[in-house]
Amino acid sequence: MDNKLKSLRFLASKHNCSIEELKTKYIVDLAKNLVTKSQAQELLMKINQNKYIEAEKMNMAPDETPSSFLAIWTEDYIEELDKIDISTENQIIEMLENNPDLFESAMDTLLRTENPAYYFQDKAIHKMVDEKDYEGAIPLINNGLDAKDKKLEAKLYQLRAQCKIKTHNEIEGIIDLQTAIISLLNYQPDDTEEISECYSDIFEAYMKLKDFVKAESYINQAIALSEKDNNLLYKYLFLLKRSKLYEELGDISKSTKDLALSIKFKEEYDQNPKHDDDDLPF
Repeated sequence: MDNKLKSLRFLASKHNCSIEELKTKYIVDLAKNLVTKSQAQELLMKINQNKYIEAEKMNMAPDETPSSFLAIWTEDYIEELDKIDISTENQIIEMLENNPDLFESAMDTLLRTENPAYYFQDKAIHKMVDEKDYEGAIPLINNGLDAKDKKLEAKLYQLRAQCKIKTHNEIEGIIDLQTAIISLLNYQPDDTEEISECYSDIFEAYMKLKDFVKAESYINQAIALSEKDNNLLYKYLFLLKRSKLYEELGDISKSTKDLALSIKFKEEYDQNPKHDDDDLPF
């Protein structure tokens, strides 16, 4: 293997990123720690000294060592500081803000490093909403789940379930939603809105499968939670869904009753000024 490639792979493993991301991540870390020009120059001296130590240990030329790459990237960082005569920490921030490409790449790498679950969730939502690429979103969601962030775990399972249901894999989607409910009950038991949304999504999946008995069971659980919280919006939405279920079953009496109740709660919701339509869950 080429020694330079070996060094890059060593650095990628150490910094937990791809070879392509190494330089940006390194510069981001310098900027994140607000390393000034004088500090960077002092760091560069130490790195250059370390090249020769690594060369002996790794049996390669000094310019092939991991530190040789760090030296080049540190020089690039210093050069960026020189372009706008940076001498203060605030000017480092200004440098990133005034270089949109560098800033975007830096923030993208920083987010992926600092909060990988959120990073992959955001990328997956972009795939789902903007590109309608549900199959392409699933690997991104899987990467997010690998981060084992308990706060985002349930949401990621919900998103993966939506992708699976959209691609006609309802059973696996239901399993993911049930896993999301377990996660919510364990780590966010007070988030009854999210739990009721999972019940509602499972209802939709069983409706697609024409399993109306199970569909009714889950929408009833969603309605029960909305009644417990007196959530007018959710009562309206869930009763409207159950009304359509009863209509499908030919029970016009129950369908009409639920429809009337849903309209009543919708009117109450519209008359209540203490809500924001931007927060609609569906």
